[in-house]
Amino acid sequence: MKTKMSLIALLSAIMVLAGAFYTQAVVRQGFTDVEDDFWAKSYIEMMNEKGIIKGYDDNTFKPYAEVTREEFAKMMVLSVGLELQSAENPTFEDVEKGDWAYKYIETAKSYLTGYQTAQGLYFRPTFDAQREDMAVAIVKALGIDADNTDLTVLSKLNDENTISKNLRKYVAAAINEGIMVGDTNLNFGAKETLTRAESAVLLGRLINGEKVVFDETKVVVEDTSTTAQPTTEPVTQPVTQEPVYTGSRTPVLSGRATGNGAQLSWSKGVADNFNYYKVVFSLYDSTPSYPENGYQRYISDVNNISAYIESGSGYSGGDVGGYLKSGKTYYVTITAVYNDGKFTSNVLRITMP
Repeated sequence: MKTKMSLIALLSAIMVLAGAFYTQAVVRQGFTDVEDDFWAKSYIEMMNEKGIIKGYDDNTFKPYAEVTREEFAKMMVLSVGLELQSAENPTFEDVEKGDWAYKYIETAKSYLTGYQTAQGLYFRPTFDAQREDMAVAIVKALGIDADNTDLTVLSKLNDENTISKNLRKYVAAAINEGIMVGDTNLNFGAKETLTRAESAVLLGRLINGEKVVFDETKVVVEDTSTTAQPTTEPVTQPVTQEPVYTGSRTPVLSGRATGNGAQLSWSKGVADNFNYYKVVFSLYDSTPSYPENGYQRYISDVNNISAYIESGSGYSGGDVGGYLKSGKTYYVTITAVYNDGKFTSNVLRITMP
């Protein structure tokens, strides 16, 4: 009997060890599009394990895919640990009770931004989340007093005027607290879209910081009568006509490798009919342009004519392979996209540090 019991115990121990080995092997395998030296790998794995930002059925994570505002609402609910709420009356005109993200948006609205119009408050759920949205969410979640933050830090930014009026204090607080920073060319990139990798890192840091900032696993949701405030100027109000700048639609690009990346700058385009600048890299095409060669980022402000691109930054499309690698030499251009055409700059050859 004793021998039989010992055998059962031994077999049980082997099964436990086998199960542990199998689980570890799955974790080590990771995602096929997140390499071991990828800058956000540890946070991506953490957020996946917690079920906050999951991978896809094909074993990819798609780190450079952009995050929509409704997806970001769900990420906030799961990151902060909020209990799902189902408001009887929708807060936003464009989010209905039957929508998949309705409960997440209603639950996380104290941490989110909205669009106040003459027709009511809108959420724009399918729009891309932006860096300034992340600043609001993290500053609120950490309980930082944005009302008393020093706004002078914003005057040091070259793209200060791209920050939404009602979000300035949150961006300033995020910078003052060292939560979010701009690039080495003093641009914050308030309107730049968030990727899944960036969201994993910033929300992962929020989760790790909760043990220091909070005594509980949940934050207190503010009263909805004071939190669902407008976050942009009413979109239906008369808009002051932007001045039409004289100049060429075709950018003139200059740049060099410096620090941990490439510093780029280019001549300003014409405001009339302007959509955005696309920053384009290629390993093998000596005359890359958008959309044929993908893009690293887009910039919707015609006055924002510089970008600092770090090694390891994500890349969408083209032959780059998902992200810009250290030591690789790339052909680099800027494509200015207008309503009636695309115009690509001269080509630079830059080796990423």
